[in-house]
Amino acid sequence: MRFITLTSCLLIAAGGCSDSPTANNGSSNGMPNANPNNGTVNNGSNNATTAADADGDGLSDADELIYGTDPSNPDTDGDGINDGDEVALGTDPTNPDTDGDGVLDGSEVVAGSDPKIADEACGLTRYTASLDEKPVDIIFVIDNSGSMGDEIQSVQDNVNTNFADIIRASGINFRVIMLSSHGNVGSESICVASPLSGTNCMPIPNA
Repeated sequence: MRFITLTSCLLIAAGGCSDSPTANNGSSNGMPNANPNNGTVNNGSNNATTAADADGDGLSDADELIYGTDPSNPDTDGDGINDGDEVALGTDPTNPDTDGDGVLDGSEVVAGSDPKIADEACGLTRYTASLDEKPVDIIFVIDNSGSMGDEIQSVQDNVNTNFADIIRASGINFRVIMLSSHGNVGSESICVASPLSGTNCMPIPNA
């Protein structure tokens, strides 16, 4: 009993308890008052509920309506980034390529580039080829053996009138080089006249 009495005194000292064994429900006379809480403390309750997010993309269904995204699809534009992450990142959750550079937003994030700033693609530098004509060397080697008389005559007669005219008409910058014995075709030699040479071969020059 002494222990109980001591405990009661400590409670009185600490909390101002009365020495009556009857609990004080808030009235000064020890009787219950009309307070419906009957002296109990209302600690409150957390009645707030998490906003509905049907597709679990971090964007509430209500916000999906605002952004024009699909509340049943976590990645509306299919770029590899969930709609909620796109909103946080600042990209367009309804456009797979926010900056319009031809690379999906998700691919840019993986690559470490900014999906909001257009990247310059490789190979954009273009070079235009310029036509630079080079002279062409056309080399004839004439066989001066006795059996080649007719062929030598044919070359001498046609190298200017046919061959040179055709080549000249093509626009090619050309030079003709002929390796043969210079002289009269009667001796199985050849003389090339102008315009391929500087002579008309009448008479045949010594060189």
